Amino acid sequence: TLLPGDLIAGMRAFILGASSKFASCISLDNRIVWKEVARKKYNDMVKYMELYPEYDFIFFGDDGQGDVQAAINALKNPKLSVLGAGPRLAGAIF
Repeated sequence: TLLPGDLIAGMRAFILGASSKFASCISLDNRIVWKEVARKKYNDMVKYMELYPEYDFIFFGDDGQGDVQAAINALKNPKLSVLGAGPRLAGAIF
């Protein structure tokens, strides 16, 4: 299941990220830039897991757009039944 972010949070992240790339006086960590998107993905994951409590979940994401922080938040929450989290392998053939 896809856990999309939020348009407004995504636009804020884009503006923060773009401004930190072009303005030499601003340097922001990606965790700060994508914080709101990560929060939205995590909250959506919790809602989804509440709908299907009989299942365990594995979170696959990449290293951008808040996926890492959303996975960390899920793994830290003992109430959630997340078995593991791992990076998505872009272009991998199985």
